[in-house]
Amino acid sequence: MRRPVRLAIGMALVTALALPGLASAQAPVEDSITGSGFAENFGPFAFDARSGPSGEDPVGQAALGPLQSSPIACLVVRGNVARMDVAGRIITVHIEVTDNAGRGVPDVVRGASSLSGVADCSPLDPSSLSGDVLEGDIVVVDASPRPATKDDCKQGGWRRFATFRNQGDCVSSVASRRPGG
Repeated sequence: MRRPVRLAIGMALVTALALPGLASAQAPVEDSITGSGFAENFGPFAFDARSGPSGEDPVGQAALGPLQSSPIACLVVRGNVARMDVAGRIITVHIEVTDNAGRGVPDVVRGASSLSGVADCSPLDPSSLSGDVLEGDIVVVDASPRPATKDDCKQGGWRRFATFRNQGDCVSSVASRRPGG
């Protein structure tokens, strides 16, 4: 009887000690928006886009209602809200999605278009068309920003970035991203 109890306690202890390490190792390194389904006022949608944690190097596709799957031109993620633009030669489609997972309300899609042809992921006008997701799901991931320079890591600055154990770890990450280094 004692052996199974010791074994259970030992397994619980090992699991508890391993979980913090697993959680920190799995911190997202890029912003992303994924999902597909059907939204009120828009119809079918499909999103699969990602960028660096500050919106750099956006890649991916977006489709909303009559808009066929097209490459995104920009992506900005703040918390559970993602903004992306699809720029055509004449028209730019502006899309904002809110991932309401765990809040007891549906995800939301907002959209607008402009003749400007400019894709800058600016905030949508409050009067933009909006619709609840009736089928499917949207997942928004907001990654922690990364330090741009070694100075961002100094004097405790490394603590602002979720992925570093200490200042040296932070400085090393900046140095490893240098061109040619």
